[in-house]
Formats: sequence, C-alpha cells, structure tokens
Amino acid sequence: MNKFKTDLLFGLKYEKEALKFLEYETAHFPDPTCKFSEYDLKTFSQKKGYRTYEVKVDRIAWNTGNIAIEYKNGKKESGINTTKAKYYIYFCLHKNLNTYDVYKIRTKKLKKIIEINKPKSINGGDFKKSKMYLINKSLLSKYIIST
Repeated sequence: MNKFKTDLLFGLKYEKEALKFLEYETAHFPDPTCKFSEYDLKTFSQKKGYRTYEVKVDRIAWNTGNIAIEYKNGKKESGINTTKAKYYIYFCLHKNLNTYDVYKIRTKKLKKIIEINKPKSINGGDFKKSKMYLINKSLLSKYIIST
C-alpha cells in the first residue's frame, strides 16, 4: 500500500473516532476519494442542528509542542483557507501513538488565533508540497475536550 492510501486510512480512522466526542443522531462522511471536500464530517442532532467538522491528526505534536495547520498545497489554497467546516477537531497523538489529546475549536476562532499570533510557517506533507502554520499547543489549551 502506498503512503497516500496508508495516510488516508489513518485519517479516516480518526474521523470516525471524532464521533465519540460529539453529540449527534446521524453522521455523514463525504467520499474520501474525491479531490476536495468542504469538510470531513457532518453531524445532525435535534438540539444543535447540522454541524460540519474538519478532522486532523498529528503524530509528532507530542515531540514538537506544535500543531500543524495546513493552508496551502503546492500553489493552491487548501486546509484552513478552503474548508467550509464550522469546527476543527484535532487529535494530538501521544508518544505511544495509542492515546491522544483532542481539541475542538471553531474554524473562525482558529483563523483568529493564526491572525493574531502570526505563527511560523513550514513546508511539510508528501514531497514537502504543503505549507503549514505551526501553532504552539499552549495557545489552544482551553479547547482541549479530552486527554
């Protein structure tokens, strides 16, 4: 299996894992093979209506102390610059890769944190084509919903 497929399956696992932390009656996952999706997960509950989520997982945040938020891939805007999701759910895996901290934050609030703090930008992802902001986890500590 190639790296893209392995990473895709890894991400899908955490999209389903996110449901453990949400109040919902129904959930929908867009087709993961499409080139662009406006969100990773959509839920519905009588109490809260429809909610959309971008779900991300970071395997090295335990070591770096930072969360990486993609905003560009190649020459195209991506990630936080293109999502239509109302919320970001971010899994920061611990060193053992079996446990994690979970952050839930409104996309609008995350964009504001980026704007105010002007975090460092790095290249990463496959072939280092993606551009990502590095946000110190301490800036998001009040958005932790599970540890």
